[in-house]
Amino acid sequence: LLIFPITIAISLPITVAISLPITVAISLPITVAISLPITVAISLPITVAISLRIR
Repeated sequence: LLIFPITIAISLPITVAISLPITVAISLPITVAISLPITVAISLPITVAISLRIR
C-alpha cells in the first residue's frame, strides 16, 4: 500500500519533466502561428493609420 504513493512521487516529476518540454515544443509554434497573423492583422492597419496621420 505504501509503494503506490512512492511510485507516483517518483514517476510524476519524471513524466512532467518529459511531457512538458514536448507539449511546449508542439503548442508554442501553433500558438505563435495563430496569434502572429492576428497580431499583425490588428497592429498593421493601426500602424499605417498612425503613420499616415503624422504625414
